Amino acid sequence: MHYFYSPSTRGFYLESLHAAGGLPLDGVKVTEEERQALLDGQAQGLTIEINDQGRPVAKRSAREPIQERRERARRAIDAAAGDARAAFVSAGQLVEEEYRLALRQVQQWRDAGQPADAVPEAIQHWADAAKLSALDAADDIERTAARWQAALLRIRGIRLQGKAAINQAAPDADLMALAQPVIEQLAALPAFEELAGS
Repeated sequence: MHYFYSPSTRGFYLESLHAAGGLPLDGVKVTEEERQALLDGQAQGLTIEINDQGRPVAKRSAREPIQERRERARRAIDAAAGDARAAFVSAGQLVEEEYRLALRQVQQWRDAGQPADAVPEAIQHWADAAKLSALDAADDIERTAARWQAALLRIRGIRLQGKAAINQAAPDADLMALAQPVIEQLAALPAFEELAGS
């Protein structure tokens, strides 16, 4: 089964249906496999263009507006930063919020003078799980929070510098190629042993 691709209409025409005068004059014959590859490319955000040999190919359009290319590169960096942040916490929903809650309870407990008869739940849970005293559990929660905050700041710095480079790049630059080293740098950050478990 063969198709024709028309650059003027940007559409495919089945030879058996359109052969009797319904094919565009600029139609280029393609196989079913070529048609499917071109459609797959379109699904990935590529455009179908005619190359120097007169054949349709799927490629990133040079006519794509610079702002769209910048936004795609910035989103890729943001996604890599999100993955890097996720590598620093235990798997599960709202785990980051648990860490924040535990740190708030430590700070409130410290402000109240660390009363032994009023240990907050977050501290007591960690003390029981790790077989620590309340003071040692509070210290561990604070150390964990400090490491988490340092990781967040490092990720933020890499992310913002990468996005600034994308924003300042020349309009004809390959922005995804500029984003790739930033993405790789974020991916290479060492995972944090599930924030020591707390």
